[in-house]
Amino acid sequence: NDERIKPGTSMAVAITGGKRFLKKWLFQGGVSYINQTSSSERDVVAVAPANQVADGKSDYSLESTNVVTYESVQEINSNYQYINIPLQLGYMLVDKKLGVQINGGLAPDFLIKNTVYNTTTLVETQSPATDNLNAVSISGVGALEVSYRFLNHYRVSLYPAVKYSLSRI
Repeated sequence: NDERIKPGTSMAVAITGGKRFLKKWLFQGGVSYINQTSSSERDVVAVAPANQVADGKSDYSLESTNVVTYESVQEINSNYQYINIPLQLGYMLVDKKLGVQINGGLAPDFLIKNTVYNTTTLVETQSPATDNLNAVSISGVGALEVSYRFLNHYRVSLYPAVKYSLSRI
């Protein structure tokens, strides 16, 4: 069995806010919705008695008078949806009209939907969690944030971040 994994997509929408508690220190929190997809293909070989058929989509060949070998390519598409609640501490390195800030913290991910779709059998399975996925996972988050102050108490930010899973997903 040879498995081929295809690149997937990831999309996130977030809203965050923060509060300065010392001259250069900030606490930030928020909520985000994350949607990730992936797919893989696997060659499947099944051997069955000659009087049984696995499905009509498989190529088969006779190995003997009593056994049929079925060969097919199974494509599995997965979709994972999470709610993420990042909690971070930040330090302002540059605090002018254009600001630079370093952030670090934790971000729990809450699995809200997991869908697995087999394109060969046309079977879709949905569940909030499965045996091989945790309903909650924790990640560490680090970022270098660049912001622009447009009013005395408000900034708009560009926020490239690195997220690393600290627990089993």
